[in-house]
Amino acid sequence: MKRMITALLIAALLVGCGAHLISAQAANAALSGVCGGDLTWTLTDGTLTIRGTGDMDDYTVSRVSGDIVYSIPTSNAPWNKNRASIETVTIDSGVASIGANAFTNCEKLRQVTIPDTVTRIGDGVFYYCENLMRVTLPQSLTAIGTGAFSNCTTLEGLTVPNSVTSIGSHAFSGVGNVIYTGTASGSPWGGNVNRYTQWPYVFDSAAKKTLLWCSKNADGRLAIPDGVREIGEKAFFKCGKITGVTFPDSVTCIGDLSFCECVSLEQISFGSGLKQIGCCAFSGCTSLARLTVPDSVTHIESSAFGRCSALTDVTIGSGVTAIENGLFN
Repeated sequence: MKRMITALLIAALLVGCGAHLISAQAANAALSGVCGGDLTWTLTDGTLTIRGTGDMDDYTVSRVSGDIVYSIPTSNAPWNKNRASIETVTIDSGVASIGANAFTNCEKLRQVTIPDTVTRIGDGVFYYCENLMRVTLPQSLTAIGTGAFSNCTTLEGLTVPNSVTSIGSHAFSGVGNVIYTGTASGSPWGGNVNRYTQWPYVFDSAAKKTLLWCSKNADGRLAIPDGVREIGEKAFFKCGKITGVTFPDSVTCIGDLSFCECVSLEQISFGSGLKQIGCCAFSGCTSLARLTVPDSVTHIESSAFGRCSALTDVTIGSGVTAIENGLFN
């Protein structure tokens, strides 16, 4: 009887191990399908490869929340259910275009290889790929769609070839370090801005009087360029790696929410020309311990330094004539 029980236990263990092995093999098996008339795709070990010739299919997006402002977009691309495992995209030579919304919200995507046969990048292709770091655009490229790289906040650098003659609205919204000297017009950064960049910043015009945006990849202590007069609304919003900022005397206004939730910001040095600090300008800067507002400042708006939980040493200049409610709330 003991021998029979032992044999049954061994058999059960072998069956269990076999099932586990089959399950593991299935998990590691390549996923594949069709993504265009003559194009196929394969996803293996985090790498999505597109092969064949011709145009990729265009895809549409839906949102997982009813709130259009805060909802997360999701594409109906055939690999979408597995997008969380995609870290690299390799597009082989022969592919002519990248379809709209193909890689929308691929949150772990870090690197993309695009061949010199691609002429068009569709709308929203890399929208909300917040960890995308490296993309090289080929000289064959002529068109970049609306929102194509929007909110790719970690992108280390993007050089757009002069062969590109069409750039959609908000194509680079949220991407500061873009180099482009071609002739395409429009508002690729989401405003009336084109090619006015100086790493890690985007400005309103060639004169660089208003600083509109800073790359989320900026870190350490930053010095705002001399000549800048205004820091735009949400310009440094959630720039979590910067530890200090020095303003030149030319800055007169710091906009609403401009440094909100810069959680590593420890040191601020204001210039002598500053007159106004906007609503929630430094709200949520939880590492900020000391603050000196110069005598030139006349107006500080509500919650300008709200939720700065480490702030213990504050000096407000004598020129302040208006402080709105909840300065530190």
